[in-house]
Amino acid sequence: MGDKPDNQTDRIERLLQQWGADEAQRSANPPAMPRLDGTHAGRASAGRRVLRWAPLAAAAVLLAASGVVLYMDSLARPAKDHVAPVASGAAGGLAATQSDAHRIRALQEESADLRVQLAAANAKAVELSGLESEMSKLQGQLEQSRLDYSKKLARLEATSADEQKARQAQARQLAAARLQVTELETAQRVLQAASAEGAEAKKQAADLKLRLAAAGEELTRRRKGEESAEAKLADAHQEAQRLELRHREIVEAFQRTYLASVAPGQRGLQARKAAVRARQMIQRLAGMSGEVKSDQTRQLLDRLDAVLTRLDLMNANRPDSGESFSRLVSQGDLERQIDAALAAPAQAENVKNWLFEAKLILMGGPDAG
Repeated sequence: MGDKPDNQTDRIERLLQQWGADEAQRSANPPAMPRLDGTHAGRASAGRRVLRWAPLAAAAVLLAASGVVLYMDSLARPAKDHVAPVASGAAGGLAATQSDAHRIRALQEESADLRVQLAAANAKAVELSGLESEMSKLQGQLEQSRLDYSKKLARLEATSADEQKARQAQARQLAAARLQVTELETAQRVLQAASAEGAEAKKQAADLKLRLAAAGEELTRRRKGEESAEAKLADAHQEAQRLELRHREIVEAFQRTYLASVAPGQRGLQARKAAVRARQMIQRLAGMSGEVKSDQTRQLLDRLDAVLTRLDLMNANRPDSGESFSRLVSQGDLERQIDAALAAPAQAENVKNWLFEAKLILMGGPDAG
Protein backbone atom coordinates (compact mmCIF):
# COMPACT_ATOMS: atom_id res chain seq x y z
CA MET A 1 0.00 0.00 0.00
CA GLY A 2 2.84 2.40 0.79
CA ASP A 3 4.34 1.98 -2.73
CA LYS A 4 1.24 3.04 -4.73
CA PRO A 5 1.81 6.85 -4.60
CA ASP A 6 5.41 6.40 -5.76
CA ASN A 7 4.35 4.08 -8.60
CA GLN A 8 1.65 6.53 -9.66
CA THR A 9 4.15 9.41 -9.59
CA ASP A 10 6.64 7.42 -11.71
CA ARG A 11 3.89 6.60 -14.20
CA ILE A 12 2.86 10.25 -14.52
CA GLU A 13 6.50 11.32 -14.91
CA ARG A 14 7.01 8.73 -17.67
CA LEU A 15 3.90 10.00 -19.50
CA LEU A 16 5.10 13.61 -19.27
CA GLN A 17 8.56 12.65 -20.51
CA GLN A 18 7.07 10.71 -23.44
CA TRP A 19 4.84 13.67 -24.32
CA GLY A 20 7.83 16.09 -24.22
CA ALA A 21 9.91 13.77 -26.44
CA ASP A 22 7.07 13.54 -29.01
CA GLU A 23 6.68 17.34 -29.08
CA ALA A 24 10.44 17.85 -29.52
CA GLN A 25 10.53 15.31 -32.40
CA ARG A 26 7.62 17.01 -34.18
CA SER A 27 9.28 20.41 -33.83
CA ALA A 28 12.83 19.38 -34.83
CA ASN A 29 12.77 21.02 -38.28
CA PRO A 30 12.41 24.87 -38.45
CA PRO A 31 9.40 26.20 -40.38
CA ALA A 32 9.95 27.23 -43.96
CA MET A 33 9.77 30.87 -45.14
CA PRO A 34 6.58 31.85 -47.04
CA ARG A 35 6.67 31.38 -50.80
CA LEU A 36 7.05 34.50 -52.94
CA ASP A 37 5.28 33.35 -56.16
CA GLY A 38 1.75 34.34 -55.03
CA THR A 39 0.45 30.71 -54.78
CA HIS A 40 -1.84 29.45 -52.03
CA ALA A 41 1.13 27.97 -50.16
CA GLY A 42 2.96 31.33 -50.42
CA ARG A 43 -0.02 33.17 -48.96
CA ALA A 44 -0.01 30.98 -45.82
CA SER A 45 0.88 32.98 -42.78
CA ALA A 46 4.63 32.94 -42.13
CA GLY A 47 3.88 34.23 -38.65
CA ARG A 48 2.17 30.96 -37.60
CA ARG A 49 5.25 28.99 -38.65
CA VAL A 50 7.69 31.29 -36.91
CA LEU A 51 5.54 31.48 -33.75
CA ARG A 52 5.35 27.69 -33.59
CA TRP A 53 8.33 27.74 -31.24
CA ALA A 54 6.63 29.87 -28.54
CA PRO A 55 4.04 27.22 -27.49
CA LEU A 56 6.79 24.57 -27.39
CA ALA A 57 8.88 26.77 -25.09
CA ALA A 58 5.87 27.25 -22.80
CA ALA A 59 5.19 23.49 -22.89
CA ALA A 60 8.81 22.78 -21.93
CA VAL A 61 8.56 25.12 -18.93
CA LEU A 62 5.23 23.52 -17.96
CA LEU A 63 6.79 20.04 -18.22
CA ALA A 64 9.67 21.07 -15.95
CA ALA A 65 7.30 22.70 -13.44
CA SER A 66 5.05 19.63 -13.38
CA GLY A 67 8.03 17.34 -12.79
CA VAL A 68 9.23 19.49 -9.87
CA VAL A 69 5.74 19.59 -8.33
CA LEU A 70 5.37 15.79 -8.61
CA TYR A 71 8.80 15.23 -7.18
CA MET A 72 8.06 17.64 -4.32
CA ASP A 73 4.83 15.80 -3.62
CA SER A 74 6.63 12.44 -3.62
CA LEU A 75 9.05 13.79 -1.00
CA ALA A 76 6.33 15.47 1.06
CA ARG A 77 4.23 12.26 1.33
CA PRO A 78 6.93 10.10 2.95
CA ALA A 79 7.72 12.97 5.29
CA LYS A 80 4.11 13.07 6.44
CA ASP A 81 3.89 9.26 6.74
CA HIS A 82 6.99 9.09 8.91
CA VAL A 83 5.86 11.67 11.49
CA ALA A 84 5.14 9.26 14.36
CA PRO A 85 3.29 10.22 17.53
CA VAL A 86 5.98 8.46 19.62
CA ALA A 87 7.67 11.11 21.76
CA SER A 88 10.81 9.07 22.32
CA GLY A 89 11.88 8.91 18.59
CA ALA A 90 15.53 8.57 17.79
CA ALA A 91 17.65 11.69 17.14
CA GLY A 92 18.62 10.39 13.68
CA GLY A 93 14.90 10.18 12.59
CA LEU A 94 14.29 13.80 13.71
CA ALA A 95 17.30 15.02 11.72
CA ALA A 96 16.06 13.17 8.60
CA THR A 97 12.60 14.73 8.96
CA GLN A 98 14.14 18.23 9.22
CA SER A 99 16.30 17.56 6.15
CA ASP A 100 13.19 16.48 4.17
CA ALA A 101 11.35 19.62 5.28
CA HIS A 102 14.28 21.75 4.11
CA ARG A 103 14.29 19.98 0.72
CA ILE A 104 10.52 20.47 0.41
CA ARG A 105 10.85 24.20 1.07
CA ALA A 106 13.64 24.45 -1.52
CA LEU A 107 11.53 22.60 -4.09
CA GLN A 108 8.53 24.80 -3.31
CA GLU A 109 10.65 27.90 -3.97
CA GLU A 110 11.95 26.37 -7.20
CA SER A 111 8.36 25.50 -8.20
CA ALA A 112 7.31 29.13 -7.59
CA ASP A 113 10.21 30.34 -9.77
CA LEU A 114 9.17 27.96 -12.54
CA ARG A 115 5.59 29.20 -12.34
CA VAL A 116 6.87 32.78 -12.78
CA GLN A 117 8.91 31.65 -15.79
CA LEU A 118 5.86 29.87 -17.20
CA ALA A 119 3.77 33.04 -16.85
CA ALA A 120 6.51 35.05 -18.60
CA ALA A 121 6.67 32.47 -21.43
CA ASN A 122 2.88 32.58 -21.83
CA ALA A 123 2.99 36.41 -21.95
CA LYS A 124 5.71 36.29 -24.60
CA ALA A 125 3.64 33.78 -26.63
CA VAL A 126 0.64 36.13 -26.49
CA GLU A 127 2.84 39.05 -27.56
CA LEU A 128 4.28 37.09 -30.49
CA SER A 129 0.85 35.86 -31.58
CA GLY A 130 -0.16 39.49 -32.12
CA LEU A 131 2.48 39.74 -34.83
CA GLU A 132 0.75 37.02 -36.89
CA SER A 133 -2.05 39.21 -38.22
CA GLU A 134 0.30 42.12 -38.91
CA MET A 135 2.74 39.89 -40.81
CA SER A 136 -0.10 38.36 -42.85
CA LYS A 137 -1.43 41.81 -43.72
CA LEU A 138 2.01 43.11 -44.72
CA GLN A 139 2.67 39.99 -46.77
CA GLY A 140 -0.59 40.54 -48.67
CA GLN A 141 0.30 44.19 -49.26
CA LEU A 142 3.76 43.21 -50.43
CA GLU A 143 2.39 40.65 -52.89
CA GLN A 144 -0.25 43.07 -54.22
CA SER A 145 2.33 45.85 -54.54
CA ARG A 146 4.65 43.52 -56.44
CA LEU A 147 1.88 42.56 -58.87
CA ASP A 148 0.78 46.21 -59.33
CA TYR A 149 4.37 47.29 -59.81
CA SER A 150 5.02 44.55 -62.40
CA LYS A 151 1.86 45.43 -64.36
CA LYS A 152 2.51 49.17 -64.23
CA LEU A 153 6.14 48.67 -65.20
CA ALA A 154 5.11 46.55 -68.20
CA ARG A 155 2.63 49.22 -69.28
CA LEU A 156 5.20 51.97 -68.79
CA GLU A 157 7.81 50.06 -70.78
CA ALA A 158 5.34 49.49 -73.62
CA THR A 159 4.23 53.14 -73.52
CA SER A 160 7.83 54.36 -73.41
CA ALA A 161 8.77 52.21 -76.42
CA ASP A 162 5.74 53.41 -78.42
CA GLU A 163 6.43 57.03 -77.51
CA GLN A 164 10.08 56.63 -78.47
CA LYS A 165 9.06 55.32 -81.89
CA ALA A 166 6.53 58.13 -82.25
CA ARG A 167 9.16 60.72 -81.32
CA GLN A 168 11.58 59.27 -83.88
CA ALA A 169 8.85 59.38 -86.56
CA GLN A 170 7.94 62.94 -85.55
CA ALA A 171 11.62 63.94 -85.70
CA ARG A 172 11.87 62.58 -89.23
CA GLN A 173 8.65 64.35 -90.22
CA LEU A 174 9.85 67.56 -88.56
CA ALA A 175 13.14 67.43 -90.48
CA ALA A 176 11.22 66.86 -93.72
CA ALA A 177 8.90 69.75 -92.90
CA ARG A 178 11.84 72.03 -92.17
CA LEU A 179 13.40 71.03 -95.48
CA GLN A 180 10.12 71.83 -97.21
CA VAL A 181 9.97 75.22 -95.48
CA THR A 182 13.52 75.95 -96.58
CA GLU A 183 12.69 75.00 -100.17
CA LEU A 184 9.50 77.07 -100.09
CA GLU A 185 11.32 80.08 -98.66
CA THR A 186 13.91 79.78 -101.42
CA ALA A 187 11.17 79.50 -104.05
CA GLN A 188 9.42 82.52 -102.50
CA ARG A 189 12.55 84.61 -102.83
CA VAL A 190 12.94 83.51 -106.47
CA LEU A 191 9.29 84.34 -107.20
CA GLN A 192 9.58 87.70 -105.48
CA ALA A 193 12.49 88.53 -107.75
CA ALA A 194 10.47 87.55 -110.79
CA SER A 195 7.13 89.05 -109.61
CA ALA A 196 7.35 91.76 -112.21
CA GLU A 197 7.11 89.22 -115.02
CA GLY A 198 3.36 89.01 -114.87
CA ALA A 199 0.12 87.96 -113.24
CA GLU A 200 1.02 84.29 -113.45
CA ALA A 201 4.05 84.89 -111.31
CA LYS A 202 1.87 86.72 -108.76
CA LYS A 203 -0.57 83.82 -108.68
CA GLN A 204 2.25 81.36 -108.05
CA ALA A 205 3.58 83.60 -105.30
CA ALA A 206 0.16 83.69 -103.61
CA ASP A 207 -0.13 79.91 -103.86
CA LEU A 208 3.37 79.57 -102.47
CA LYS A 209 2.47 81.79 -99.50
CA LEU A 210 -0.53 79.59 -98.73
CA ARG A 211 1.61 76.48 -98.84
CA LEU A 212 4.23 78.17 -96.66
CA ALA A 213 1.58 79.10 -94.08
CA ALA A 214 0.20 75.53 -94.10
CA ALA A 215 3.72 74.17 -93.64
CA GLY A 216 4.27 76.55 -90.71
CA GLU A 217 1.03 75.36 -89.04
CA GLU A 218 2.06 71.74 -89.53
CA LEU A 219 5.44 72.48 -88.02
CA THR A 220 3.78 74.12 -84.97
CA ARG A 221 1.38 71.17 -84.54
CA ARG A 222 4.21 68.66 -84.65
CA ARG A 223 6.20 70.64 -82.11
CA LYS A 224 3.21 70.62 -79.75
CA GLY A 225 2.83 66.87 -80.25
CA GLU A 226 6.49 66.33 -79.42
CA GLU A 227 6.16 68.44 -76.26
CA SER A 228 3.06 66.46 -75.23
CA ALA A 229 4.91 63.17 -75.73
CA GLU A 230 7.79 64.43 -73.58
CA ALA A 231 5.35 65.48 -70.83
CA LYS A 232 3.71 62.03 -70.87
CA LEU A 233 7.12 60.35 -70.64
CA ALA A 234 8.03 62.54 -67.64
CA ASP A 235 4.75 61.61 -65.93
CA ALA A 236 5.47 57.92 -66.57
CA HIS A 237 8.91 58.24 -64.94
CA GLN A 238 7.38 59.98 -61.91
CA GLU A 239 4.80 57.19 -61.56
CA ALA A 240 7.54 54.56 -61.73
CA GLN A 241 9.50 56.38 -59.01
CA ARG A 242 6.38 56.59 -56.82
CA LEU A 243 5.75 52.86 -57.18
CA GLU A 244 9.39 52.12 -56.40
CA LEU A 245 9.18 54.23 -53.22
CA ARG A 246 5.95 52.51 -52.14
CA HIS A 247 7.48 49.09 -52.79
CA ARG A 248 10.53 49.97 -50.66
CA GLU A 249 8.30 51.21 -47.80
CA ILE A 250 6.35 47.93 -47.77
CA VAL A 251 9.56 45.85 -47.85
CA GLU A 252 10.96 47.87 -44.91
CA ALA A 253 7.73 47.35 -42.92
CA PHE A 254 7.90 43.62 -43.69
CA GLN A 255 11.55 43.59 -42.60
CA ARG A 256 10.67 45.13 -39.21
CA THR A 257 7.89 42.60 -38.67
CA TYR A 258 10.17 39.70 -39.73
CA LEU A 259 12.97 40.70 -37.33
CA ALA A 260 10.45 41.23 -34.50
CA SER A 261 9.13 37.71 -35.13
CA VAL A 262 12.41 35.81 -35.25
CA ALA A 263 14.27 38.01 -32.72
CA PRO A 264 11.62 39.40 -30.31
CA GLY A 265 12.76 42.13 -27.97
CA GLN A 266 16.04 42.76 -29.84
CA ARG A 267 17.10 45.55 -32.20
CA GLY A 268 19.91 46.52 -34.54
CA LEU A 269 22.79 44.16 -35.12
CA GLN A 270 21.73 41.95 -32.20
CA ALA A 271 18.37 41.30 -33.92
CA ARG A 272 20.09 40.51 -37.23
CA LYS A 273 22.54 38.10 -35.54
CA ALA A 274 19.66 36.41 -33.72
CA ALA A 275 17.75 36.06 -37.02
CA VAL A 276 20.76 34.37 -38.71
CA ARG A 277 20.89 31.80 -35.91
CA ALA A 278 17.14 31.35 -35.37
CA ARG A 279 16.46 30.79 -39.08
CA GLN A 280 19.63 28.63 -39.50
CA MET A 281 20.62 30.65 -42.57
CA ILE A 282 24.15 29.27 -42.91
CA GLN A 283 23.08 25.64 -42.34
CA ARG A 284 20.19 25.92 -44.83
CA LEU A 285 22.51 27.41 -47.47
CA ALA A 286 24.79 24.37 -47.27
CA GLY A 287 21.87 22.10 -48.21
CA MET A 288 20.83 24.09 -51.33
CA SER A 289 23.93 23.54 -53.48
CA GLY A 290 22.13 21.07 -55.75
CA GLU A 291 19.26 23.50 -56.47
CA VAL A 292 21.46 26.33 -57.83
CA LYS A 293 21.62 26.27 -61.65
CA SER A 294 23.32 29.59 -62.42
CA ASP A 295 27.02 30.29 -61.86
CA GLN A 296 26.17 33.92 -61.13
CA THR A 297 23.68 32.90 -58.42
CA ARG A 298 26.20 30.43 -56.96
CA GLN A 299 28.82 33.20 -56.69
CA LEU A 300 26.26 35.46 -54.99
CA LEU A 301 25.35 32.72 -52.48
CA ASP A 302 29.04 32.16 -51.67
CA ARG A 303 29.46 35.84 -50.99
CA LEU A 304 26.29 36.00 -48.84
CA ASP A 305 27.59 32.98 -46.90
CA ALA A 306 30.76 34.93 -46.07
CA VAL A 307 28.81 38.10 -45.15
CA LEU A 308 26.38 36.24 -42.85
CA THR A 309 29.27 34.40 -41.19
CA ARG A 310 31.06 37.70 -40.49
CA LEU A 311 27.79 39.17 -39.16
CA ASP A 312 27.35 36.17 -36.84
CA LEU A 313 30.87 36.69 -35.46
CA MET A 314 30.53 40.48 -35.14
CA ASN A 315 30.40 42.02 -31.63
CA ALA A 316 27.16 44.03 -31.60
CA ASN A 317 28.15 45.87 -28.38
CA ARG A 318 31.16 47.64 -29.88
CA PRO A 319 30.63 51.39 -30.65
CA ASP A 320 31.80 51.00 -34.26
CA SER A 321 29.75 47.84 -34.97
CA GLY A 322 27.08 49.76 -36.94
CA GLU A 323 29.71 51.38 -39.20
CA SER A 324 31.46 48.03 -39.73
CA PHE A 325 28.16 46.40 -40.71
CA SER A 326 27.35 49.19 -43.19
CA ARG A 327 30.74 48.80 -44.87
CA LEU A 328 30.29 45.03 -45.02
CA VAL A 329 26.89 45.25 -46.78
CA SER A 330 27.68 48.19 -49.10
CA GLN A 331 30.55 46.42 -50.86
CA GLY A 332 29.64 45.13 -54.31
CA ASP A 333 26.01 46.34 -54.50
CA LEU A 334 24.56 43.27 -52.73
CA GLU A 335 20.94 44.47 -52.81
CA ARG A 336 20.94 44.86 -56.62
CA GLN A 337 22.49 41.39 -57.06
CA ILE A 338 19.91 39.82 -54.72
CA ASP A 339 17.03 41.49 -56.61
CA ALA A 340 18.45 40.25 -59.93
CA ALA A 341 18.71 36.68 -58.58
CA LEU A 342 15.13 36.85 -57.25
CA ALA A 343 13.88 37.96 -60.69
CA ALA A 344 15.64 35.09 -62.51
CA PRO A 345 12.90 32.96 -64.20
CA ALA A 346 14.43 29.52 -63.56
CA GLN A 347 15.36 30.12 -59.92
CA ALA A 348 14.31 27.40 -57.44
CA GLU A 349 11.72 28.40 -54.83
CA ASN A 350 13.94 27.39 -51.88
CA VAL A 351 16.73 29.57 -53.25
CA LYS A 352 14.33 32.50 -53.72
CA ASN A 353 12.99 32.17 -50.17
CA TRP A 354 16.51 32.04 -48.74
CA LEU A 355 17.63 35.06 -50.81
CA PHE A 356 14.60 37.08 -49.66
CA GLU A 357 15.32 36.26 -45.99
CA ALA A 358 18.97 37.25 -46.49
CA LYS A 359 17.79 40.59 -47.94
CA LEU A 360 15.50 41.19 -44.92
CA ILE A 361 18.40 40.46 -42.52
CA LEU A 362 21.11 42.47 -44.31
CA MET A 363 19.41 45.43 -46.01
CA GLY A 364 18.32 48.71 -44.41
CA GLY A 365 19.99 50.83 -41.73
CA PRO A 366 22.05 49.14 -39.01
CA ASP A 367 19.41 50.03 -36.40
CA ALA A 368 16.55 48.24 -38.22
CA GLY A 369 14.56 45.77 -36.18
